[in-house]
Amino acid sequence: EPNIILRRYVVALTGPSGVGKSTVNALLSTVFSDYVQPVPILTTRPRRKGDGNEYLYISTEKFTELKQRGDIIAATQIPSTSEERWYGYRASDIERIWKQGKIPTVVTEMHLLQDLARHYGRETILSCGLLPPGKNKRAMLSQLLHRLRTRGRDTEESIRDRLRNAEHDLKFFDERTDLFDYVLVNEDLETVIATLKNCILQLVRPLKTSESVA
Repeated sequence: EPNIILRRYVVALTGPSGVGKSTVNALLSTVFSDYVQPVPILTTRPRRKGDGNEYLYISTEKFTELKQRGDIIAATQIPSTSEERWYGYRASDIERIWKQGKIPTVVTEMHLLQDLARHYGRETILSCGLLPPGKNKRAMLSQLLHRLRTRGRDTEESIRDRLRNAEHDLKFFDERTDLFDYVLVNEDLETVIATLKNCILQLVRPLKTSESVA
């Protein structure tokens, strides 16, 4: 039986670098494609080995122009010692997915999440925090370091940058609990996907045969 989205939501996956946000997002959009669709991420950084198809690569000048025009409604500059990297989301990409009757999914960090909540309203964001396993921050950072090294996409300098940023992200989880609906430990991917599917299904109801979709 067909289903209908109750109202406009954005599913946001937030967490430190290396926690598996992109993997969860890609898998969720594959196994749950009737309901969700990932929003392309605009970035000014060059394409890297291991990148999926989630990015749209543009120049810093173009990014600035889109931001000034109000087309980019969530933006962040990730601190790095080696390059200037901007990331952002366009309202038009999110609204196109809504028009298709699906829920847009975004990968965020603290600034992107706050921008989206500001622009669309906190109640529009189904906000899921992803944490690495570990009993304390030191253990979590150690787990992230292991994951970043294992995936082999980053230089040691880049990994150091990412770990520094991860410390701030973990602190943000403690300081801004109001911005999260769920916080999940990404230890077992299947469990995380199953939990997210259940969360999303709460935003959906069966469409009665007497109702028609425009």
